[in-house]
Amino acid sequence: LQSTKYDYKVDIWSVGCVISEMFLGTLLFYGERDELEHLDDIVEKLGVPTVRDVDDMNANYGKKQELLSKTQAGESWDMMFIGVAPSMPVDALNLISKQLRYSPKRRIDALTSLTSAYFEDLKHEEAYKALRLFEWSDIERNYAKLNGVRL
Repeated sequence: LQSTKYDYKVDIWSVGCVISEMFLGTLLFYGERDELEHLDDIVEKLGVPTVRDVDDMNANYGKKQELLSKTQAGESWDMMFIGVAPSMPVDALNLISKQLRYSPKRRIDALTSLTSAYFEDLKHEEAYKALRLFEWSDIERNYAKLNGVRL
């Protein structure tokens, strides 16, 4: 929403889109002409953000009232992925739903994403053990402890 302040939570949104697109085999959100078209598709699928969501993204967004006056209720996560539902784990839907929250403040963080049930199988596969993806550093363990993340 034309914000000039970004942190890693924008990357979490991107990861949610990528995971979604891996299952769908296509874009989750379309917007070929411009940013507003892209935003319209997001709202069509996720529903209209709340005032709090918009303020968390950019309290000074110039088209805030126009955005908030939209009436789209959005689709359920199940409906968005109905075409791939039989092969899509529920844990993937749960993770995506936490990564694709409008408000960056309410969006899941990276460490919590990695500790989600969706990635549980990777912890036990030999091919991934060599990558040491789940061998947490002291900084990560401290962050987890401070933020209530179970490693």
